[in-house]
Amino acid sequence: MNLDGKTSNAGRRNWFIRLLVRLKILHADEPSPPDPVPTPAPAPQPAELADDLDLATVVWHEADIRQWPITADLNAYVKGENLWLVTDLLKGVKGDGDTSGNPWVIARCPDGKLHAATWEWISYGRQFRPAWKLLDADHINVSAFDNVDKAPGTVVYVAVSGWARTAKRSAEIRTPFRKVLLP
Repeated sequence: MNLDGKTSNAGRRNWFIRLLVRLKILHADEPSPPDPVPTPAPAPQPAELADDLDLATVVWHEADIRQWPITADLNAYVKGENLWLVTDLLKGVKGDGDTSGNPWVIARCPDGKLHAATWEWISYGRQFRPAWKLLDADHINVSAFDNVDKAPGTVVYVAVSGWARTAKRSAEIRTPFRKVLLP
């Protein structure tokens, strides 16, 4: 018993072992059962991958990929004359020829709204694209992007998905959209 008159956990355990011996469930010469191993707390899960902006406010062109599952993260940044899109998203995704996905851009267009469109073709291992193509009307092929602001420091958001530029799909998966400043 404890000083406060209550039975301790060790005392309860010893009483239980004596009861098991009396009931002939546990023989006196057997070692006592080990203390139960505490169940470890679940390992913390990585933060859920999320977009850097609210996609509900975006006008979508080609495909609306908002509901496609985010299956890989994206590290997007400008270095030199290239926009780097570092991701494992397209690893193992089969396409035709040498492409299996599309990079995306979201930008504020002259109508004042955010618009999303693909601007290139890409495949696993091709980690960068020329930054000048990012808002180039000939690569986006969506009139809303005509005359979009391309000044240094302009905020755009980029992502990578399976094919979304045409009706043909390689895989309906994507990365989160990440904020990038134009060079």
